[in-house]
Amino acid sequence: GWLRDEPGVSVVDFEGGNAVFDAEDPAIAQRVLRRALESGEVARFTPQHPSLSQIFKEVIQ
Repeated sequence: GWLRDEPGVSVVDFEGGNAVFDAEDPAIAQRVLRRALESGEVARFTPQHPSLSQIFKEVIQ
């Protein structure tokens, strides 16, 4: 969909109408939210921070 083509956005996961993405900065995330609202209802839009175990796994790889 359109999210994969957004400049400054990297899609991490997309399944069943839910998307997890990384944005280069907060302004880009807000742009994504505005575009999503134009497309329909947005039930939830929240930042997601990695858990300590996720950070540890990334460090040891």
